[in-house]
Amino acid sequence: MEWKELTIPDSFTNRYYHSLSVWNETQNTHWIIEFGGLRSGSILSNTIFIETISRHDLVVQPVLDINGYQKRRVLDPLSDPSSDKDILDKKPHNNDLLRLFKSCSSHHTVIVNH
Repeated sequence: MEWKELTIPDSFTNRYYHSLSVWNETQNTHWIIEFGGLRSGSILSNTIFIETISRHDLVVQPVLDINGYQKRRVLDPLSDPSSDKDILDKKPHNNDLLRLFKSCSSHHTVIVNH
């Protein structure tokens, strides 16, 4: 396994007393999920998702709230019914990266390793 350092958006940082989980969808697609927490004395009850898709040295990270995540899970199979085929063998392609950049409910961070 190769480790990569990721720049995490401000919406994910500086939270305390939260729950963090990582789910590996495929070898190249991973979800970082953060539940609730405390920031600057305020209680946070939201859930935030980062989908990380890596291709060579490029990493794309859309940040979704629970509504954006649910919308993606419902609409993705409708737009591409073949997307469920061979999900374990799925490798990110340019159209996957383009789909993420076009997502209106996402904030994107692009990281290129030097």
